[in-house]
Amino acid sequence: MSSNTTCMSTASISRNADFDTTVTSGTKSHKILRFSEYRYSCFDDVILHFDGISRLVSKHVLVQSSPIFATAFKDSSENDKPPQFTIEKYSKDAVFTLLHHIHDEGGYYSRLPRLWSKMPEESMIDAWGELRNYFEVFLMANEYGVESLRSQAQANIMAIRKRAWKLEDTLIVSTILNEVVNIYNNACDLDSSMLHELASQCLEHECKKERNHFWMFGKYDGIWAAEIKGFEKLVAKLNELDEGLVPKPWKSCVLPRSGTPPLVF
Repeated sequence: MSSNTTCMSTASISRNADFDTTVTSGTKSHKILRFSEYRYSCFDDVILHFDGISRLVSKHVLVQSSPIFATAFKDSSENDKPPQFTIEKYSKDAVFTLLHHIHDEGGYYSRLPRLWSKMPEESMIDAWGELRNYFEVFLMANEYGVESLRSQAQANIMAIRKRAWKLEDTLIVSTILNEVVNIYNNACDLDSSMLHELASQCLEHECKKERNHFWMFGKYDGIWAAEIKGFEKLVAKLNELDEGLVPKPWKSCVLPRSGTPPLVF
């Protein structure tokens, strides 16, 4: 992430339409669309750049919702030179989700887990496109400190995985597991809430339903163990949460294919 919160030295801003703004710098001018078409639109006073586009947004709404924005705009003054901030690496869909969330207090996004819990099998194909967005929103909300949005994204991801289990869609189940594991392997500032929920789901389904991610991890002599490297954090969480449920063995051997003992953490 990088930002530019310094006011443009020669830029000026003029509001000559209900929902857009003209920014002039030197001899050039261009219109910046306002994000808010209602409620806060008259207070839009900072420019966000992201994914090749720009939007005029209320500084007050941003700083009240995210510590990153609060820090970025703390030294900006009230004048005609709009402060600017660049959001890097996230798509416009993810940024718009965050902006809608902080403007409407998360109303619509929070209802989606209940919809996924009733999704018919033929509609699960829609989950693939949504999962990409949910994971990106989860990471962005975590980075920008918008905890309510991060929680909602997590709820959507886990609702899809739970529904996929009921429909025996093991591809979605395994894909989500691998993505969550990758996120925690590459993040050092992320709390363990989603890993905790993932491990709880694994224990519920892998034990009670006699299923097992046998090529990823298994249970040996009462201890969960990883079959391959990369699952250390998940296996540690499994051992922390397991209440002694012992899965029945698979008909096929669950020992590592290499013949070496499983990795225990």
